[in-house]
Amino acid sequence: MSRSLSSDPPTGRHRLLRTRPALAIVAFFALLFTGLPVTAAHAAAPPTGTYTGDSTAYTGATVAFDIDAAGMMSGFESESYCFDGFGVYPVQWVGMPATQIEAGVPFEVSWEYDTGSVRPYYELTGTVNADGTASGTGRAGFLPSGTCGGMNFTWTAQTDGVPAPDPTASASPSSLTESELASSGVTITGADFPANSDVSLTVGGEAAGTQTASADGAVSFPYTSSTLGTGTHEAVLSSGSASAAASFTVTEDPVTYDPTASVSPSTLTQSELAATGVTIAGEGFAPDSEVALTVAGAAAGTQTANADGDVSFAYTSASLASGAHEAVLSAAEGTATASFTVTEDPVVYDPTASVTPTQLTESELAETGVTVSGEGFAAGTDVTLSVDGTEVDSAAASGSGTVSFTHTSSTLGTGEHTAELSAAEGSATATFTVLADNDPVYDPTIGVSPASLTVSELASSGVAITGEGFPANADVTLTVSGAEVETASSNAAGDVAFDFTSESLGVGTHAVRLEADAPGAEVEGSFEVTEDPVVYDPEASVAPAELTESELADTGVTVTGIGFPADAEVMLVIGGTEAETATADADGTVAFAYTSSTLGVGTHTAALTSGSLEASADFTVTEDEDPPPPGQIPGTAPSADDLDPALEGGITVPSEARPGETITVTVDDVAPGTDVGVWLFGAPVYLGTHAVDENGQVSVTIPDTAVGDARIAVWAAPDTLVGWAGIDIVGSGGGGGGNGGGSGGENGNGSGSGGDGLAHTGAADLGFVTVGGALLLAAGAGLLLRKRRSTP
Repeated sequence: MSRSLSSDPPTGRHRLLRTRPALAIVAFFALLFTGLPVTAAHAAAPPTGTYTGDSTAYTGATVAFDIDAAGMMSGFESESYCFDGFGVYPVQWVGMPATQIEAGVPFEVSWEYDTGSVRPYYELTGTVNADGTASGTGRAGFLPSGTCGGMNFTWTAQTDGVPAPDPTASASPSSLTESELASSGVTITGADFPANSDVSLTVGGEAAGTQTASADGAVSFPYTSSTLGTGTHEAVLSSGSASAAASFTVTEDPVTYDPTASVSPSTLTQSELAATGVTIAGEGFAPDSEVALTVAGAAAGTQTANADGDVSFAYTSASLASGAHEAVLSAAEGTATASFTVTEDPVVYDPTASVTPTQLTESELAETGVTVSGEGFAAGTDVTLSVDGTEVDSAAASGSGTVSFTHTSSTLGTGEHTAELSAAEGSATATFTVLADNDPVYDPTIGVSPASLTVSELASSGVAITGEGFPANADVTLTVSGAEVETASSNAAGDVAFDFTSESLGVGTHAVRLEADAPGAEVEGSFEVTEDPVVYDPEASVAPAELTESELADTGVTVTGIGFPADAEVMLVIGGTEAETATADADGTVAFAYTSSTLGVGTHTAALTSGSLEASADFTVTEDEDPPPPGQIPGTAPSADDLDPALEGGITVPSEARPGETITVTVDDVAPGTDVGVWLFGAPVYLGTHAVDENGQVSVTIPDTAVGDARIAVWAAPDTLVGWAGIDIVGSGGGGGGNGGGSGGENGNGSGSGGDGLAHTGAADLGFVTVGGALLLAAGAGLLLRKRRSTP
């Protein structure tokens, strides 16, 4: 049974609800479910059907609702009142949400309409029993709270035995494209609606029509749309409180590609196809699609279509035969074809003409005449001979395109005349000269010397060009390779000479022509220009230029030559002795690695020779330096200049010591067990390599010859100065010093030696005094003078 709030005349149980004024609520609303029914475990569903009854809201008030087979209660309809402090207003009950209930189990449900700042709300409680009876309470008002307070009422109802409608809906097809929806559309079908009820269709929330259900509750809507868009859409069929929904999906129309192809030009000759070719263009392909071209079934390339689906190929071929050919553009989305026609190249005729002799007298022309010959005509074509524009003869060309005429004339006259051979495919001309019978005919000769010369010789000395047999005192013009060079006058004997030089004339044979303005006064010769021979000027170098004997035996020297002919065989000679042969590279460069353990000390010459070419360079071999003592630290003896002032005090030594005395040197910041080298300065004396003990100390012995101010320095491997300190080396008159040999020692045995002292470097050093000298000073002066300690 359908119930609605429409303006249709009320019937049945609606009539009472329509008899009182009601507050119209017109708007789309959002249903807020604020309460859920309380259910008991394993309770039975209440009887299905439509329930009707009364309420205490006012005299004659009624209620009605439906319960379906699933136990869902919906469509509670009634009318009650609310009071705002000034008056009482009716409230129409609508929009109850479907609520799951169970027989004999109390339920509570509340809801409201969202229609703006003033929203109606409803509160409903009750129990539906298994025997089809129901009762409860209700209250309805308006929000916000306080606007109108609901007035409580009680209600009772029972089922009338008519089951509530439970319609269904379906959509066919369930999926279709946009264009299919716009054309054939979708059919929305409903079943089990109330017989002959009005059923409305909404799609995506938009009204889409109304149909009347059949006697068995069936309804059908054909639905089309060109604007609905892609996605899943819900179609809802509604009749009063009965409704059913179905969904269908609209997909995008698939992209359909219909590529086309064109060829330009559509017709061309074989030579045009080989030279400029055709352009094969395609349109309508998918963007960025790989498009392959085949011509006459043969693959001819691949291109990527642009963003518009266009592609273009430039196709040339020197082998494609004449005829119609199909060009096919293929891609994953489709193919397109176009054709073009290749025609045979037309025969191109380029006829030539010649006249023999080119010069003759009037009587010779009248008697023997001239022979006019033509070549390059079409086979069998009609060729016409004209002399000075007058047609004089015609003949058919031979199968090879040649033709020949003998022309005689007693009236043509002297001068130059033009013979023209003409045919449909072209024409050619040649000239001949007729001389008066009494005119002299010249037959000059030419000489060219030298007949062959190089480019540089032509630019410097040039060629001598001479002519004989020209008219006396005539202007003779020299032409070289078709270019007029100069004019000179012949002498009384008809001789002429030219000296020709040129910096621009290239390599090759060049024609030379001497010509004067007289019958037969012309003659030709030639000369040949060759490339200048390559002049080689090789150079040699040795690296290193100086090395020791052992270095020469070990790493040796590299002897390098440049400027030799490419791929030339080059010999290395050291000190006049052949050492090795190698081949120069394409740039004329050659290199030798030379070692020797026998060459010896001195300056030696490394010579590189190739045929008549030679280049040399010297290198020097020096004696090997004496090797440092084994274990010496550093390997090369240091000098006093190596004593860094910043490291003074980096070691500790006694303030004085005697020659021959063993002293202790304390080394700071050096790990025990480390080998160090100890040196005594002035002139450096190595006191040995010693391992630092666990106390950071080493012991060294002062040489017997050392007397005077000195410095002791310590190095760590390989050449790191650890520190240094000053020390007095005293003789026999010195202060305490253990068991040394000077007379001032503990045992005073006076055994100091008179050897050389240690020479100091630097202005501050006062030098050592020998032990013997110290004794003499002590004897002569009766006292021992001690020098102030020098500082470095």
